Amino acid sequence: MRIESIEIKNFRQYRDEKFTFPKKSGQKDIHIIIGENGEGKTNLLNALTWCLYGEELHLGDRNTAIRRINSQYVEELRRENKKFGDVSVTVRMSLDEMNSTMDFMRTSTFSITAADAVETKTNIIAVRTGGARGAEFIENKDDVQMWVSRYVPREINEYIFFDGELMDQYFKDSQRKNIESGIKDLTQASVIEKAIKNIESFERLEIAPTLAKYGDSQVKTAQENLGSALKRYQDQQDKVIIIKGNIGKLRAQVEELNEKIKGHDGLKDKMKQLESVDRQITSLTEQERRAKEQLIEFVQEYYVYFALYPALKKFYDYIKKQEKAGNLPPKVDRKLVEAIRDSKVCSICGSHLDTEHLQHVLSILQKLEVSSATSAELNKASMAIRGIFDQMKRYTAKKNQLLKDASRIKDELADAERLRGELEAFLRTIPNTEEISHAIDNRATCQSQLDSENQRLGREQHFAEQYKREAETAQEELNKAIKNNSAMEIYGRQMDFCEKSLKILRSTKDEILTECRQEMQKETFDIFSRLIWKQGAFSRVNILEDYSFQLLDTYGEQTLGSCSAAERALLALSFTIALQKTSGHDSLLYIDTPLGRVGEKNRVNFMQVLLDVADSKQVILSFTPTEYDENVRAQLNQKYSSYCELSFENGITKIKK
Repeated sequence: MRIESIEIKNFRQYRDEKFTFPKKSGQKDIHIIIGENGEGKTNLLNALTWCLYGEELHLGDRNTAIRRINSQYVEELRRENKKFGDVSVTVRMSLDEMNSTMDFMRTSTFSITAADAVETKTNIIAVRTGGARGAEFIENKDDVQMWVSRYVPREINEYIFFDGELMDQYFKDSQRKNIESGIKDLTQASVIEKAIKNIESFERLEIAPTLAKYGDSQVKTAQENLGSALKRYQDQQDKVIIIKGNIGKLRAQVEELNEKIKGHDGLKDKMKQLESVDRQITSLTEQERRAKEQLIEFVQEYYVYFALYPALKKFYDYIKKQEKAGNLPPKVDRKLVEAIRDSKVCSICGSHLDTEHLQHVLSILQKLEVSSATSAELNKASMAIRGIFDQMKRYTAKKNQLLKDASRIKDELADAERLRGELEAFLRTIPNTEEISHAIDNRATCQSQLDSENQRLGREQHFAEQYKREAETAQEELNKAIKNNSAMEIYGRQMDFCEKSLKILRSTKDEILTECRQEMQKETFDIFSRLIWKQGAFSRVNILEDYSFQLLDTYGEQTLGSCSAAERALLALSFTIALQKTSGHDSLLYIDTPLGRVGEKNRVNFMQVLLDVADSKQVILSFTPTEYDENVRAQLNQKYSSYCELSFENGITKIKK
């Protein structure tokens, strides 16, 4: 898809101009527009986005900007006593679908009075030509927007229509939802989501009420159980989504603060050391807590032992005295001895007993008969008391070891905290002390909150899985109840079909988005690595589950916040190309003031990148004369398909002929 032309009538400083972008054979599909600041370059881009989306996405201060309808045109209408005037922008796109084109035209009617010009009505239509049915007029606003979204999705317009002055905004936290929504539209995952919602709605609004009418108590109970289970699961899912959103925002804040702190000479190693010390302190603090708990448990245990020792010792001496006097039974299994006596065979060695050995067995039994239940209990108590005495013998060694461990942890923690204090004191001595110190404090707070939210996420996801299983079990019970009622058989089949469909659709949607995200991050980095002039400086691009971006250096550290504007621009371009390639979506690139934030030494490299991109897609560039310097002209000379310059006379922008 490419833009063939943009026709503007009475839009801001434009009266009646038409920009054409032909693709010339043998030339790059790159198009140059030159104009001073204020001559209409950005308003050309605004006219384009207003036509497509109904919004001027690159307008500066809306409160101080000139009104949308051309002021000279308004004065002419007043002189002619005309009450209404129209603004229109028409964008023609070639679609590469049977050589078809699509004209998008947005018009706006203004009521003209002596004091003001007020917008009263706006309308957009589309005309598609070249298809099997010839010209096709599309006047329904929703249908027109569907076609717009198909080729230039609003959610990712910043990656199609670039403002070179705002490159530092392209990977901010606020972009995540736009990127996610755009990816879902381009991969058709949004269509699957709609199908899921429709099926869920059919179950809830059609099948469930019908089943309730039958009055089957078993079905009714099963329905109520399922409804409760689904609500618990959905509520838990909502909670998980909120936590993930919090994590995304906190992660972005931590990364932004890290980059702010790291953005000074000599800080990188110190910051890495500080991060390591923070982790060490966290671990040692937990070890110290456990050591204190062990000491408390140790004291509680041995307090009981020592408190009872005098009584236990006296009792133990009494037992030993009784044992010595023969008042306690030998430690022999009575039933075993009786079995040997009756069989006259030793159960241990298997030998037959002679008279002498049999008498010995009888003697043992006689001694056992002498004992009483009380003496047997005393024997058991003796064993228990000996166990306590053994524990008391280990008191000193155990106490020394616990105190040694606690002392070691305390010393290590003190050393780590002292080192952290030294590192933070160093960081506070750098330029912008107040700002960086504030960033350090905020980083600690945000990191603590992030750790807490990550732990919370794990717990809540566990509960979500549990509630999901409960809902699945409740669904199975409802299916069984329906099958038991022949009158409900058809609704049972409908519900079974819905559940199977939902399972397939949900799985498909997740697989599509996961695969797309993984492919995009790989493709983005592959393209970025080929385009960037700092070879080996970066190791990978991560597109996280919440669609936030990470550009990692060779140490695995996030560097996006400290990248130059040119590097951010290239990353945005790389992502756009990867997004289009991965999703199968094809779009142009339109960049206003592409070199606005690119240093002179990188301009040649940057333009070479855009020339490479123009081999496979349309690239429209609008420069100031200062940007379009000798080096840039040399790069683009005789390689572009179209070139025009703007002039500004008496408040009107025109294309120089």
